[in-house]
Amino acid sequence: MVHFPEGSVIEPGQVVVIANQGLLFSQVHGFQPDYELLNSDQTIPDMVKYRDWAGGAINLNNAGDEVLLLNQDDIMLDAISWGNSLFAFVPSAPISKDGQSLERIPANSDRNRAADWDIQPTPQPGVVNLSLPTPESSPTPTELPPSCYLATLLITEVLYDPSHSTDPVGEWIEVFNWGESSIYLGCLLLGDEETIGGGEGMFAFPPDSSIQAGEVIIIANQAIDFSAVYGFDPNYEFVETNPLVPDMVKFNTWAAGSINLSNSGDDVLLVGVDENLIDAVSWGNSIFAFDPSVSSVDAGRSIARQPADMDTNSAQDWLEQNNPQPGIIELDPPNPTPNHTSTSTATKTPTTLPPSPTKKPTRTRTPTSTRTPTRTPTRTPTRTPTQTPTPSEQPLPVLVINEIQADPHSSLGDANYDGVVNTADDEFIEFVNDSQSSLDVSGWTLGDVLEIRHTFPPGSIIAPHCGIVVFGGGAPNGVFGNGVVQIASSGNLGFNDYGDIISLYDTTMVMINSITYGEEAGDDQSITRDPDIIGEGPLRKHSLASGSNGSLFSPGTKIDGSYFSGCSE
Repeated sequence: MVHFPEGSVIEPGQVVVIANQGLLFSQVHGFQPDYELLNSDQTIPDMVKYRDWAGGAINLNNAGDEVLLLNQDDIMLDAISWGNSLFAFVPSAPISKDGQSLERIPANSDRNRAADWDIQPTPQPGVVNLSLPTPESSPTPTELPPSCYLATLLITEVLYDPSHSTDPVGEWIEVFNWGESSIYLGCLLLGDEETIGGGEGMFAFPPDSSIQAGEVIIIANQAIDFSAVYGFDPNYEFVETNPLVPDMVKFNTWAAGSINLSNSGDDVLLVGVDENLIDAVSWGNSIFAFDPSVSSVDAGRSIARQPADMDTNSAQDWLEQNNPQPGIIELDPPNPTPNHTSTSTATKTPTTLPPSPTKKPTRTRTPTSTRTPTRTPTRTPTRTPTQTPTPSEQPLPVLVINEIQADPHSSLGDANYDGVVNTADDEFIEFVNDSQSSLDVSGWTLGDVLEIRHTFPPGSIIAPHCGIVVFGGGAPNGVFGNGVVQIASSGNLGFNDYGDIISLYDTTMVMINSITYGEEAGDDQSITRDPDIIGEGPLRKHSLASGSNGSLFSPGTKIDGSYFSGCSE
């Protein structure tokens, strides 16, 4: 993040251009930009790095990124995001090819949507277009998709044990939009890995994909195998076999594995990229979605939701389908006899079917989900959801993540005071017990998005209003505020310098606390709450925190080096 030089002014109707390197820009476009990010021409004013926000360099990602414009109070005035970034709006603006740009047309219109932006094959910096865009051929305006969190989608059928081919080649998943609006799919994930960083699979839908109201879509493992069996192509495939069928995109931030549904017990999750769980089903020995889970079925049979638009978060929503019928849903309750006959029209993507007058769904037909609010996927290897019918106030965690060092200074970063600067050993995280009682964290675990980094050993007891520090390694040599001091049981903490998610779990793998940080951590110092314990996020660079006197870290103590109130000096 950078800010304009002192005294910079933009006049009414004026356009300014900020280039990465003014010299290169001038050579390409024949005139100088107003400002540059990197000093390449002494006659062009340089933008100034705004370290209070972020200390990294600006390097826009071609696959997806965003640009923000803030005022002096850090309030966002405008933003754009494109590709796989959904920061500014959903869907995001399209990805432009090499040499092309994205331009707002008209330049004085802002509807906070991707439709404000157009790809320019021949960029024209400094020139704006105030004319209205040419109307699209459709006279009906495109409906804005609801947010991913409000997606009216349900998983309605799963074939996890195909008899016509081997696992996982013949597997497929069916999803139904039970709502009255189209849903943008580009911000949704589908997979069988309930644990972030686990070994199974999680995939994103391709950008610009959507599902219409009442539509049913099929996501097959391999489209060629699916087509050979059922006589039509699925909507998406996990493994590329047919160039005519869009491929799901592996979402490595969640899990880097492939999807191979276990016949003895597994689950399928439909999740937003923001980790909000939209829907899930589990069968056999998996109880992630509900307990008891759906009973396992024999090879060649599927499990299907009936009625397709009912969700009570229980195995009772599901039945065994002797003859799997991808693309066909049943909105009537199941017949009391074992074999039921579908009354739906056999079509790959049916239109909205009228509900039966005898159907008594428990779901409210509004975008707001009535499912259990506590069923959110967490970074835990197993899952037993709380079947709570109404939201309940969750107590605040008493163990506060107060300070993190992910990027020790190469010469001044000896945070563990063992006399050796080591960028792995001198990483640390500091917790403070902000309660009136001692807290036993023996057996608790600490991890990031990749793996568990530390298991607290027996006897890990934190006094009230005192702290505990976990270093990446080395031989910590100091008082550290008379708090508890440990080194990572895995051998290192492995925190990413420019962004990570750190989570704390109790002995039952329930998440106690979690914190997300970004580029602010990658500046040769720790980041901390300011003030200690009660400061709100994002964490602040230590040298800029109140009372730090420019110091780069303070493991075990407050920012100013004084002890926490419960740690006797």
